[in-house]
Amino acid sequence: MRGIDVLYVHAGALIGIQTVLGLERVGRAHLSADGRHAGPVQILERAHPTFDEPTTGVVVGDTLFYLANSQTKRLDDFGRLEPSSRIGGTILLRLRLPAHEIIPARRGTTARP
Repeated sequence: MRGIDVLYVHAGALIGIQTVLGLERVGRAHLSADGRHAGPVQILERAHPTFDEPTTGVVVGDTLFYLANSQTKRLDDFGRLEPSSRIGGTILLRLRLPAHEIIPARRGTTARP
């Protein structure tokens, strides 16, 4: 996965939030026993209707809480709000992280064990 904004470790896997080229999604890749290699990426969530450059969060137990709408597209190159833009309310999403099984994600849905 290119364009990973953040990475977390959970249950022997890397959890990443990707925001590149319109690919706004959360994915997981299992780590090898020595932690030096990651397996194929399983998409846990994609195309959520509230996504606007999702970013940073925190893993608590088996749940990822993350910001769905960083709204950084509304800022200019100097980090200032573009004159024609308005900042909306902050949206936090909760994603239950599967322990080990592979569960396919559907468009606009969350994978649940």
